[in-house]
Amino acid sequence: MLNRELHSLGLQVVNHKRVYRIIKYNSFLLERSGFDRPERTHDGKVVVMRSKLRWCSDGLEFTCWNGDVIRAAFLIDAHDREIITRRAVANAGISGSDVRNMLLEAVEKRFGSCRAPDVADALSTSACLFETRDEILACLSHFQAARLEASHSV
Repeated sequence: MLNRELHSLGLQVVNHKRVYRIIKYNSFLLERSGFDRPERTHDGKVVVMRSKLRWCSDGLEFTCWNGDVIRAAFLIDAHDREIITRRAVANAGISGSDVRNMLLEAVEKRFGSCRAPDVADALSTSACLFETRDEILACLSHFQAARLEASHSV
C-alpha cells in the first residue's frame, strides 16, 4: 500500500527486501514461536518385494500457454516402478469412469484377465481421484480397500 501511494505521488518506491534486511539486522523482527514442530515421520512402506502386489496412483494438472488445462492420472507398480496405465484429458476433469477403466485396464495388462488372482493394494495420494472408490472396488473384487490418507510418494 505504501508503494502504491508513493508511486501515485511520483516518488521513488521502497525496496521491501532492503527494508526487511535492515529490520532483521537491527533485531526488530518478531521472534518465532518457542517450540519446533515435529516433522511428520514416514513410517509406512510403499516398496514391496515382488510385482503385482501394490499399485500407487496420482494425478497432476498443468496449464498450457494457450490456456488449456491438462489433467493426467497414472497407475504405477510399487515394485518395479513401471507405469501400468495412464489417462490425460484437456479442459475437463478425470471422471470416475476414467479411473475405473484405468484400473480395469491395469488388471488386464498385469494379470491377463478381468480378475486379479491375488489381493492387491491400490494406494493414492489424491483422494479426489478416487471419489468413487467403492464402485471401483466393486468392479475389482480382489482388490482390498486401501487407505487413501497417507500413501507416500513412489
